[in-house]
Amino acid sequence: MKGAVFSRRLVLVYTVIVTVPLAILILVATEHLRRGEYRRILADAESDLKDNISHVSNCIDLFVRLEITITGNRKMDDLFLFSNTMDKVSIVFQVRDLSDELERFSVSMPQIYGIRIFTDDEKIPERWPIFFHRERLEENAYEQAALEESEQKDRIWQYDYRSELMATLEMGRNRAVSYTTPILLRKRRIGRLQILMRTIDFFPFLQRGQNAVQRDFVFQGAAPLALPEDGLEGLPPQLASHVLAAAAGVEAGRVAFRENGKERHFLWRRAPNTDLLLVRDCTQELNELGIGAFRAISGIGILLSTALLFWVIRFATIRMTSRLYLIINSMNEVHKGNLDVMVPLEGTDEISGMAKAFTNMLTRIKCLIQEIKAEERLVTETEIKAMQNQINAHFLYNVLETIRMQAELRDEKPIVQSITLLGKMLRYCLTLRKTRGKVIEEVEYTRSYIALLNIRNDYVVVLREHIEENALNLEIPRMLLQPIVENAFLYAIEPEGEDAVIDIWIETDAVKGMILISVQDYGRGLAPEALERLIKHIAGEDEIDTPGGIGLKNIQLRLAAFYGPSWKLDIKSAPDEGMLVRIPVPYIKE
Repeated sequence: MKGAVFSRRLVLVYTVIVTVPLAILILVATEHLRRGEYRRILADAESDLKDNISHVSNCIDLFVRLEITITGNRKMDDLFLFSNTMDKVSIVFQVRDLSDELERFSVSMPQIYGIRIFTDDEKIPERWPIFFHRERLEENAYEQAALEESEQKDRIWQYDYRSELMATLEMGRNRAVSYTTPILLRKRRIGRLQILMRTIDFFPFLQRGQNAVQRDFVFQGAAPLALPEDGLEGLPPQLASHVLAAAAGVEAGRVAFRENGKERHFLWRRAPNTDLLLVRDCTQELNELGIGAFRAISGIGILLSTALLFWVIRFATIRMTSRLYLIINSMNEVHKGNLDVMVPLEGTDEISGMAKAFTNMLTRIKCLIQEIKAEERLVTETEIKAMQNQINAHFLYNVLETIRMQAELRDEKPIVQSITLLGKMLRYCLTLRKTRGKVIEEVEYTRSYIALLNIRNDYVVVLREHIEENALNLEIPRMLLQPIVENAFLYAIEPEGEDAVIDIWIETDAVKGMILISVQDYGRGLAPEALERLIKHIAGEDEIDTPGGIGLKNIQLRLAAFYGPSWKLDIKSAPDEGMLVRIPVPYIKE
């Protein structure tokens, strides 16, 4: 646009003050936070992994020291060495003393879950939970497999051990780490020592898997140690295979790969002198805590910067566009309904041209509103008068009065009654200036019409009324009931020529602010196709006249003229079930 100085300045200010600083801030802050958070998380994970290795090594050392202490016990050596020469009572007392001493070991070291000695000597009696015969160890299939392995390997570690020997006791139900070693006396194997520690004490870091952000896993060779019964969660098989492949033959390291669009990070270390591989998964913290913290800090910084820049831009823009804000404020006034707004701006730039165009547009809108109001008022008044003037019976009323007087002079009472009813109806119609009437007046008019029909015909039409008391004095448009009753007579009753009933219901609903007028006849009714044509004719969608359609369409037009197009007739009919017409009218007391 030629001469668009304002637009160029606004674009320049926005670009310099907002775009450049904000872009630099986002790039620098996000990169700095991402790198720092990544380094911190990996360093913490590496430190925790070293602590885990240290804990496992300490537990192994504890097992070995305890083994040396127990197997070097002089009392136990004497028991096994002289069991053949001792009497049974002495053996029992010595087993008892040795059991008490070993139980004190367990009490003094809470992390030790149990100490058991499985002896080959049948003379040494069992004393639970310390002394057992070797058959107890061979009864369990899992322990038997360990014993078979012992032929080639003296010390046996089992990390997923559950004892069936004492399954009924609490100590037999928990998973444990089992360390089994032979007891030698003068290089002769006389039994086996078993030391137990609960898995959750040997691998306490596994318990963090349920709550902590970083998760730890342990592998024995290629087999994962995952114990769901103890609440220890394992690594999924696919991920486990990736980690084991990366850690093959390597003492410590780190691996990262993508899974479902996310980058997974794993660190691992091997425990010294064992086949245990300890793995730390820090993916969850990197993706949630680390990135979440980075996003939160970046978001707060961006919000603060944006708020500051917003006020700077707003101040600069207001200084540059004060006249534009005058037009905007005027538009807001027009939005509120004030059409008398003027924008007195002079000048030759685009803002002045906008102000002049806005003022001209507003003036034109006010003229159009006045014209539309005048046209609507004229159309409404013309339609109402045209509808009311369809029945102009002033002349007929005067003539009927003359005939009634002549009939009275000749004592023709039936004729007098007929003319009186007709005159009463015409008098109601002659009040052309009054467009609304009370419900009771409409009902009286309809009663007169039914009375005339009964005088004229040799059968009787009964008008049954069901009108709420509080509805009698409410106002409705005039001539609503009679056209519907006339349709009921012409198309439902007269073709049959028999006694008939027409029901009228008038109900009020103060909550919805509505009066519901219902007229029901019990004649032939309409087929679905005929009913559809009638409804279309009343709605103005079909100009072909249908039986009874003129009077109903007249009522629909008057409802629309009085209250708007949302107030519509409701018509229901079916063959041999008659017709029901409902007229909704607003609740108006005066």
